[in-house]
Amino acid sequence: MDLKSLAQLGRIEEEREVLKGVKIKMHTLSVTDQEEVTKVIEKPEDTITKYPALLRSFLTRATISINDETDSKGIEQFYKEAQFEIVKEIYIFYLELEKKQLSVLEELKKK
Repeated sequence: MDLKSLAQLGRIEEEREVLKGVKIKMHTLSVTDQEEVTKVIEKPEDTITKYPALLRSFLTRATISINDETDSKGIEQFYKEAQFEIVKEIYIFYLELEKKQLSVLEELKKK
């Protein structure tokens, strides 16, 4: 297996309608994606602003498309303007992807 394929091992990608009219396609994050997300929390000094900024950055990196829109600036803008309950549903979807990824990796350990 080449290194690129090996690096993608265990990556989970899925599309789902998280709410009526809100279709999200996401993937689990790579190490580089996670590094980019953590840069966000180094900036804000106020702890109250850290969580929303971190969540927004995290979901922006994990989202491939929203209602088939793939423009990264549009996706980023969506997360800046979306109501928290919508963002929460999308985050729950991401956590389900993480669980799937964990089970895939556990299966790979057995082989």
